[in-house]
Amino acid sequence: MAHSAIKDLTTQIATLSRPTRSPSCVLSGSTNFDAWNRHLLDVLGEQAYTFLTTGTPPLEWTSVDIELWDDNWLRIVTTSVDPATVSPLFLEINDHDISTHRYWMLLNTRYASRDVRASVQLVLD
Repeated sequence: MAHSAIKDLTTQIATLSRPTRSPSCVLSGSTNFDAWNRHLLDVLGEQAYTFLTTGTPPLEWTSVDIELWDDNWLRIVTTSVDPATVSPLFLEINDHDISTHRYWMLLNTRYASRDVRASVQLVLD
């Protein structure tokens, strides 16, 4: 799947918000975080994925696009994670105005592989 830019953010968010993911694309913890994260890049496209992982929106996004993305992030995440595994992490979050990027950082910090060989393999894939 190509890493394309989002042409219509509203349509993209609506598509991502539907709970139609393959079980292999559902985050269940550290055992599949790297695959789940790669899947996010494929599904979101480079612009949205970069915003997700860096917190910096693409230059062409308007403030409305950014707000729309942040407002819908939780719905997107909850349809792509195993609630039994990830919900304890979200229970620790007491800031209801948390950003898209901060959610991803929390998941990344908690579940990303710290194995150097696994990281090298991700780059090679």
